[in-house]
Amino acid sequence: MTTANDIKVEGATTFSASVASSFRYAIEIKDEKLSVWMEDCSSKKQWYTGEMEKATYITAINSIMAASSTDYVELFRDALDSDLNSSGQMQRKLTTLNGGSIRLELALPVRALRSVWLAEYKFDLEPVSVERIDILESKLRDQEEKLEKLQIHGTTGQNAAFVQLVASKKDDKSRLRWNKFESDDFSVNGDDGVVKVLQPVESCRKLQSSSHGIFAANGFVELAGLLLSFQRERRHRACHPGIAFLMEGQPDIKIDGVTAFALPLATSYRYAIELKSSKMSIWMEDRISKKQWYKGGMAKTDYVSDANVIPDATVADYVKVQ
Repeated sequence: MTTANDIKVEGATTFSASVASSFRYAIEIKDEKLSVWMEDCSSKKQWYTGEMEKATYITAINSIMAASSTDYVELFRDALDSDLNSSGQMQRKLTTLNGGSIRLELALPVRALRSVWLAEYKFDLEPVSVERIDILESKLRDQEEKLEKLQIHGTTGQNAAFVQLVASKKDDKSRLRWNKFESDDFSVNGDDGVVKVLQPVESCRKLQSSSHGIFAANGFVELAGLLLSFQRERRHRACHPGIAFLMEGQPDIKIDGVTAFALPLATSYRYAIELKSSKMSIWMEDRISKKQWYKGGMAKTDYVSDANVIPDATVADYVKVQ
């Protein structure tokens, strides 16, 4: 019988370089029992945990205060969807066991006061017999997803321009000086560190400064006659769309997650901290009562004083100090 707490989440994920394929996944809570399903997108092999009681995967060591079964499903999804290149964030691992089974391991950072600990979860999935019709349905889903991506790319510009740059020097203000580079789309003279975009703005979708999509510190780009700067150490997934240049060196940024506090606050909270147009806002939600709170439109002087200022920290740096 379906209950109010039943939930199912689906998506696609990847693992470390040792696991070359990508995987579909589905995590479901039904009648208070959790199940995990996975499919290798290349071979179409499938695995399934079966229905598990909460005590099967939650122990005294990895239990999160006041978290419901639904909360765990959402946290597991976050771990599978997280960026593998983000150090110190959620982690995931997939290993092959005897008999063709696989083990999915997830690690979630949990914050309490000033400390952070990793809650670790393990799921053993058994092979599932796959009929030919199931394989055909899976391949059809693959084609539908590819078509959707093509449609999205069609609306954002089909001739996206990409570049990978290297910098070995900084100027007297610690801004990177990109090495000389010439192409039909970009020009770098190697002296002032400016990247000139030679194509129209609508054809430039991403400036990639490394194979992992990590934008280097305090770089500059000239776009449509304007000199723009982009933030230090801003990380994106390599497939992240959009023009990643920000004016005046103050980037818009948003982080969210789950946190807990010391007793007597016997619950956990969702939070979101956002920096937009140099104004900070904080939102929180009690995960049990669903009550919400918000503080918005704060200038830096509203939360930084002589007593708590961090030398050389930008407003974006304060957002990251969770």
